[in-house]
Amino acid sequence: MRRHIIALTLLASTGCGSHDRPLETPVVVTAPTPTPRGTKPLVDPPYAIISDEDEGTARRRVEVNLKEKVTPEVLREIALEVKSKEGRQHERTAIFYYVPVEFPELAGQPWASTHFMPALEVKILGLSKEEEDTMRKIPLDHEGNRIGAWLPDDHYKTLDLIYEQEGVIKIAELRSATERSDSDMTEIPSETGRSFVKVKGSNIYGVDPAGNLRIFNAQGQVISAAKPMR
Repeated sequence: MRRHIIALTLLASTGCGSHDRPLETPVVVTAPTPTPRGTKPLVDPPYAIISDEDEGTARRRVEVNLKEKVTPEVLREIALEVKSKEGRQHERTAIFYYVPVEFPELAGQPWASTHFMPALEVKILGLSKEEEDTMRKIPLDHEGNRIGAWLPDDHYKTLDLIYEQEGVIKIAELRSATERSDSDMTEIPSETGRSFVKVKGSNIYGVDPAGNLRIFNAQGQVISAAKPMR
């Protein structure tokens, strides 16, 4: 593994499924054409390459740290820049992007990827900035008592609202102001805070005393987390 630090200054900074079934992520496919000579870079703040693994002519894997979320267009510019600096041609170049996270358990989960296969595919694996801003405006409507509401930054792209109605605990997974699904949940014992599982599901939703949500898979791994919405 070899490490590089690359700083690039910018002129301008510039879905859906429940947590118990997989979701296809939209893909943007573009030809791997180089950035025209003399074009000013689009990336600001700087990005940093934290790992660069040459796995032979078949594949190159690169990991990039971003200081904040950027647009698909900026991801494309970074990908072309990274690709242009490789020492030899590869059949595939896989680039993964990481943004700052509030929960250490999520530090190893990429927020986006750009893959040359050999055409360039740009994927936002979590929530884009625009999606996040839009989803935070969704009305949190429900009957009964609210236990909490969270917006996890993951590929499920749902706002999760847990509430209790007439003695039954439910979760509403909202994708927009007009698209939601409500499921019954069961509360299970927890040493700290409260924990719930869907009646028809296996993931565990743990709410700690501070109101933070962590979603665990059947193996006990944290797959998503979020601070409470106010």
